[in-house]
Amino acid sequence: MENMARHRIIGFDREMMSFTDWLTDAQAKTSIFSISGIGGIGKTTLLLQMARTARQFSVRSLWLDGRGGLTTSVSFLASLEMSLATEYGRTRDRDAALLSYIASELSLVPTVLLIDNCEEIERLEGWLFSSFLPELKSARVLFVCASRNGLPLQWQTNPEWKSRLRRFPLRLFTREEVYDYLGSSGLPVELQREIAQKTDGHPLSLALTVDMLFSESAEERDVWREVPAVLSAEFLREAASPNLYRALTALSLLPAADEALLNRLLDKPLEGRTTTS
Repeated sequence: MENMARHRIIGFDREMMSFTDWLTDAQAKTSIFSISGIGGIGKTTLLLQMARTARQFSVRSLWLDGRGGLTTSVSFLASLEMSLATEYGRTRDRDAALLSYIASELSLVPTVLLIDNCEEIERLEGWLFSSFLPELKSARVLFVCASRNGLPLQWQTNPEWKSRLRRFPLRLFTREEVYDYLGSSGLPVELQREIAQKTDGHPLSLALTVDMLFSESAEERDVWREVPAVLSAEFLREAASPNLYRALTALSLLPAADEALLNRLLDKPLEGRTTTS
């Protein structure tokens, strides 16, 4: 069953208004948007919405994903070259230097460069500030960088670029936004209240719960209440060391902590706490 609530985008009014303002400003300069927030809060969803909006305004958009290894200037430029070729049919002359070609292409028309998962962008900071961004200072390019913690401090203090940087930390849905999302789902009011309470305003938890309830599998419909617990373990991964990941996942599924079972999952057993009288 297709349902409106499963495809609605809510909670990004501020970000989308700023994005649209940039798209429609004929005098807009090269700028940087820093999108930040915990996993599952909607960073990628927001970037996808921005890509759709850019197309509606006939503004060129390019997509890069930091998980593809954007850790060197060569890989960064090569990814841009590939995106230009596959999305817009633009190809580089054999004798053209890669940096000059990319800078020239990005300066031709207004362009939105969407970079998802750019947690490791600090590896490129020196090159970006010294070689790449200066080439685009007088162009009209919007860099939208999405990561958990936002762009590093150096971006916020750089004398040349801090005035062109805007930060957008994403937040959990308000209760009004949750009910707005659920209101057109067709789900019973009592069930909507239970979902709102259990998902606690987290966008991914809310979307997965609604999707599960509309799944064709009766089994999945019966276990939708476990979604928040499973996701809680995933969120804890961001603050925990990797050797605890399996234990966190197990804890999300167990009704009570079982030290013996957890120790079977870990390379290094948990140290039990003892008390003395």
